[in-house]
Amino acid sequence: MDLKIYMNSVNASGVDEISALITAQHENFDNISMSFQDDGATEDLGVRAQSIVYPPMNGNAEMTITQTWFNWNATSKLTGNTINLPAHIGFKWGDDGKIIEEYHNYDTTEMIAGIEEAQAASE
Repeated sequence: MDLKIYMNSVNASGVDEISALITAQHENFDNISMSFQDDGATEDLGVRAQSIVYPPMNGNAEMTITQTWFNWNATSKLTGNTINLPAHIGFKWGDDGKIIEEYHNYDTTEMIAGIEEAQAASE
């Protein structure tokens, strides 16, 4: 089964599309990191993750879902501006222990603007 990736959409994308986005991120940003820290906490957890096994219900088979929450942080190589982007990614696991679906939910406006700005500057 091919991995299905839903990037802010109900329509699945392929691995090639997310690979292109990740490549563009690394070509145009430095200091890419993920962070998660509750207000008042003293330690950055990097990523907050929670896995739940949902029982069979309404015709759906049992499923394991891992939810992650974090801030995607990066500095534009072109401008030096820093982006802090709240993100949520959910992973659905197959019976073989491999991820079969990913759900990416975050506002990519600043990230895409930084990538497009760098591309325009290089033309």
